[in-house]
Amino acid sequence: MAEGKKYGGRVKGTPNKSTQSVNDKLAALGCDPIEGLVKLAVIGMESQDYELAFKCLKELAQYALPKRKAIEIDLEAHLSGEVEVLTDQEIIHRITELAINDPE
Repeated sequence: MAEGKKYGGRVKGTPNKSTQSVNDKLAALGCDPIEGLVKLAVIGMESQDYELAFKCLKELAQYALPKRKAIEIDLEAHLSGEVEVLTDQEIIHRITELAINDPE
């Protein structure tokens, strides 16, 4: 295959035949799966069936939000020196000091 040039095949973004076939059948039936999931999520929330609502919204999120990738952190590489252990009160005190001294 020639480098830098693509010859033949579908243009980027063009659905393959099976995807197009499914889309055509859904359109002929007047069925919009996204709309259906939204309706089910609303029904789930209204009837307090939060499991149904969650499942529908989780499925819909794939189309609205980018998928997050897990990141791995090597603490040995990022920590230099000793780690200071703070109590809850010490943490709150430090956060308060930072908020008070924040120039914004």
